[in-house]
Amino acid sequence: MAITYEKKLPTVLNNGLGKFFEVISGKWKAFLLFHIHTGVKRPGQLQRIIPEADRRVLDQQLNELLIHGLLHKKIVEQKPLHVEYELTTIGESILPVLCKMNDWGDFYKEENERRSHNEK
Repeated sequence: MAITYEKKLPTVLNNGLGKFFEVISGKWKAFLLFHIHTGVKRPGQLQRIIPEADRRVLDQQLNELLIHGLLHKKIVEQKPLHVEYELTTIGESILPVLCKMNDWGDFYKEENERRSHNEK
């Protein structure tokens, strides 16, 4: 019998931001989307690029991205059989948002470093 995880708190979905966080929430989802966009397609490759992530968690988050329509799973019929992931049109549409979030993170990091340097 498989044990499924249920969120303890319901997600607020009455607006776009709530829906955005429902789809993208998860520690590794943004990283998965970014790396798949840059050409990393196979689960083993993703695991090597994000070694801090548990393989089971990566698989779960890849499946959630599939369910939400951001990824397409392709089974490659060659020996040995393997799986590749590709971004869908919806998955591609989130990339500008992720890039802006990355830019903000860089800005925030630089500001904190500057602020802590000025406090010394």
